[in-house]
Amino acid sequence: MAARMSSGGFLRRKLIFPVVAAAGLVALAAPVASAARVTSAATGSTASCSDGTLLSPVSSQRLAAGATAYTYRLPSGTTFENIAPPSGFNAATASNTLLSELNMPQRPAGATAMKTWQAQVAPYARSGISKSETFCAKNSVAEPPATTATTAGQHSAVASPLAADNHTGSTIWSGYELENGGYHRVVGHFVQPSTGTTARSMSSWIGLNGSPDGRLIQAGTGNGTGIGGAPFWEQYCSGGSADGCNNAVIDTAAGASPGQTVSMNVAYNGHTAYFQVAINGTLEINTTDPIKSGVTGGVADFITERTSGQAIPSSSNIAWSALRTYASYSSDSYVDFGSQDYYAYELTANGTFYSPPCSTNANILMYPADVSSEGFNNIYCRSDS
Repeated sequence: MAARMSSGGFLRRKLIFPVVAAAGLVALAAPVASAARVTSAATGSTASCSDGTLLSPVSSQRLAAGATAYTYRLPSGTTFENIAPPSGFNAATASNTLLSELNMPQRPAGATAMKTWQAQVAPYARSGISKSETFCAKNSVAEPPATTATTAGQHSAVASPLAADNHTGSTIWSGYELENGGYHRVVGHFVQPSTGTTARSMSSWIGLNGSPDGRLIQAGTGNGTGIGGAPFWEQYCSGGSADGCNNAVIDTAAGASPGQTVSMNVAYNGHTAYFQVAINGTLEINTTDPIKSGVTGGVADFITERTSGQAIPSSSNIAWSALRTYASYSSDSYVDFGSQDYYAYELTANGTFYSPPCSTNANILMYPADVSSEGFNNIYCRSDS
């Protein structure tokens, strides 16, 4: 997806914890109760990784402050690290050096700042990462052509923001793309839907999508149950492994259940991509991966995706919250989702856009609506199975 940037005005806010050093990564805000050049997150069950390569750690390293970095080797020969907190990790008492090793923000001084900081690290307070964790690196699959929109404008928060100048129909995606890039970090949460299936026939994720090479970095979970809801990360580009990219890398040891909150943080600092995924406050993916060039970030994506053209199952609505973007990797200044230019993707059976709600046309499968300052809902209409 080519970036579409505009000069519309938007509000910047300041977080009150200090700027994190280049080796660290600011985590997400606490969950709220309750994409776009896009790649396929997964197909079928990953229990046996039949359509990919099962990866176990090839080495591990105890870092200076106590975190452990587990190294994995992709089929291309490149490696990535998944970083685990030490046993008994407590963010409230951990050193700032350890927090940096874990890609978490430094602990601030002052009661007010501390309260905000605690909310930031809450999604990652527990660790589900261990030396026995395995990943499934998916095989190459044919990618759908990118949808390219030609217009964009500034839009206010309204109940159903699919106006004529900011939407398209899609057979693959439902969600929003933000257009005020460049971005170096995107964060957010969604509530895992109830789909009644263990298949990864849908996935929901956030990502940064760029130009000129169309590089996309993304992280989220499948929308099935059990292994079908496993978290994943991906660095995709048209050049594939030759350009340092890969297909989805799925954590086979974890899975989100309906109603649980999935928290995600995707960022890059020019030479490293960062991916964090937590499920109900348990950190499952804390991955660093080399990035060939710092060109990602023209747009930010918040997407529910039909996986490799599979049928959409029956589903509950998907609530997205605390969605924010950062223009600078090392800055504490963020912009709320709802104050930016956005482009909508409506998932339909034939790729044609139809005015919602669900009752207006039997081709509408899912569409985004209910935009607020920090989120929206992906509204489920019907299955096409």
